[in-house]
Amino acid sequence: DCLDTVRGYTNPSDGSNQLVSNFGELCDAAAARALDKFDAVLSSRPALKSSKVSKRVRSDLIEEMYADLSDLYEVQLGMLRSSCVDQFKSDLKSVRITANLGNDVDSLVAGAVSAFRAGAKKLKSKKGSEPGSLSWPGAEGMASDLRRELRDSSSRLLKAAEVSGKYRPIPRKGVTLGFHWLLPKPFGNDYRQEPWQVANADNL
Repeated sequence: DCLDTVRGYTNPSDGSNQLVSNFGELCDAAAARALDKFDAVLSSRPALKSSKVSKRVRSDLIEEMYADLSDLYEVQLGMLRSSCVDQFKSDLKSVRITANLGNDVDSLVAGAVSAFRAGAKKLKSKKGSEPGSLSWPGAEGMASDLRRELRDSSSRLLKAAEVSGKYRPIPRKGVTLGFHWLLPKPFGNDYRQEPWQVANADNL
């Protein structure tokens, strides 16, 4: 009943997979509903409700429900990732080729990864976020893979734009070090010298 309820949202009648932004809340609500029905059956049998067997069955029911929902959660994560990639590609088309193209593309990559992380948090149920046997896989590894993929994609774009002559990166500013002959210790006293040696040298 719990799994069917969730699938009614993630897999409509047409058989396609749908990304549900509040998937975590949906799972918790469906699981709570199933547990309410289970408890209602036991409420008519007080002796059975307080038994160790019924408590064990209830615990197994929770674990089984969230284990099944975890599979759907991973499918939702994959769909969220694809959605973020598609949005990144769409945003990339509207970026103007200027000297700041590199920075603009980096901002898009960061925004896509941030959107994925935010969306992934909503996909995880409360039970799935708790440590233990019911814990669902984290999304950080997928976020790192997403960042790597988008950076590789944007690097190819920048390289192509540079080769075509449409883009020229802003040259990096070099660091200049100056030494003046009147300054005997431009970096301060030598820590390897004894205090009296430094003092005598300064008086020269």
